[in-house]
This record gives sequence, structure tokens and C-alpha cells, in this order.
Amino acid sequence: MKSGKSGGYLVTQAGCAVDKLEEAISVTKNEYELMTQKPVSGKELKLAQEYLKGRLALSLEDSQDVAETFGESLLLEGKLRTVKEMIEGVEKVNPEEIQKLARQIFKPSQLNLTIVGKVKKKSYI
Repeated sequence: MKSGKSGGYLVTQAGCAVDKLEEAISVTKNEYELMTQKPVSGKELKLAQEYLKGRLALSLEDSQDVAETFGESLLLEGKLRTVKEMIEGVEKVNPEEIQKLARQIFKPSQLNLTIVGKVKKKSYI
């Protein structure tokens, strides 16, 4: 961000049977690790960009989502970005930037895990 401030969050969600929990966590951690080792493919990036642009378009149909989207922009960036600016931002992302960011955030010391459901207490990370 141009203001020099950085912030945000990343959430990975999965719904699975309790007996598949360890596998789901392992697969997720492996994907995080893979992102630090090699850039995502152009095809995968394009799919993600189209998904994000589609979600943005759908979010503009609900006034609560509109308030959330623009409020987040104002809070994290100190300015209101237009929809066009948001789309341009998504389209500017490249595989190398994703890998660089992945190397910064996907460190074991920075990962947190929340499990909702009937699961025995155990260390999964």
C-alpha cells in the first residue's frame, strides 16, 4: 500500500469430517509451503483473479457488504478506492509477488489454527 501501512488477514476455511481433520490441515500447510517454494501458475492466478472480481461484483449487491468493502479500504488504506481501482489492483498481482508475500507470512511462528467442532484437544500445527 502506498501509505506505508500494511494490514489485513488471510483465512483458509475447510469443512471436513473429524477423521479427515489431520489430512485437511496437512494439505493446507503443504499448499502454503508450496507457495513459498515456487510461483503459482499463470492459469491458477487467472482463476483466482476472476474469482475475486466475481466476488467483488456480487458483494456490491448487498448494502452490508458494500459498507464492509469500502470501510475496510478506508480503515486499512486511509482512502476510499473505487471498484475500478480494486479490480485494477487484483489484475496487477503477479506470481512473483504472491511468492514473496507467501515467504513473509507462511512461517510456522505466524500460523494460527481454530477448530470448531467436537475434537479432542491436540496440537495440530
